[in-house]
Amino acid sequence: MAITVVTPGNNQANDSAATNAFNYDVGAGSNRYLIVAVGFQIANGVTSVPGITYIKGASPTAMTQIAQLDDGDAVTRALMFAMIAPDTGSNEVEITWNTTGTHEYAATAIAFTDVNQTTPIGTARTNTETEVSTNPPSVNVLNVNSGELVIDCFSGRRTATLAVGSGQTERSNLVQGFTHFGMSTEAGTGTVTMNWTSTADIANASIGVALKPTAAAAGNPLAGSLGGMGVGW
Repeated sequence: MAITVVTPGNNQANDSAATNAFNYDVGAGSNRYLIVAVGFQIANGVTSVPGITYIKGASPTAMTQIAQLDDGDAVTRALMFAMIAPDTGSNEVEITWNTTGTHEYAATAIAFTDVNQTTPIGTARTNTETEVSTNPPSVNVLNVNSGELVIDCFSGRRTATLAVGSGQTERSNLVQGFTHFGMSTEAGTGTVTMNWTSTADIANASIGVALKPTAAAAGNPLAGSLGGMGVGW
């Protein structure tokens, strides 16, 4: 079987709490891998996310950071956390901010099945742009092998309409105030470029990484999606 994408779950708000949480159902497939990505406006002392926690009942599990970075103007920030074998069912994803303060953010949780449980991802790649650079979100993921699936996220600041690049499948495309956030996937080999088009110049930060399949799934492209709706609140 190929790596399969579970229906994403989204959450977004303009808030001032020290943490924000939403529920997400990772489904019940085998060899699960969960990615949570966030984009937010840097303002009022809120500059980073020290951690994201996956909580089943009274059992919190800290997720592992893949990457976190500001755009070229230091006005918006993108980040991606992940975990191997998350518990099944609808459980809580909790984002912890570095401090309290008004912040606008958007977040997406996406689970995958048939991902290698020992080495789930390759080397993450990042890219940043300033507003005056006129370049929309884009990141090159290198050394992608057959059967792998590339996922990206971006955070941008400015009012604009963004669309996913050719060959990519949009997984989220959210706007919260001046924060624009998106995620997409694409199967490919070699260097895979994940990009978006924009109707306006925006400062942005992008992260991309390739998911590695289990031995049984290797060599196959993305086959489709399965149920497991994530519900943000």
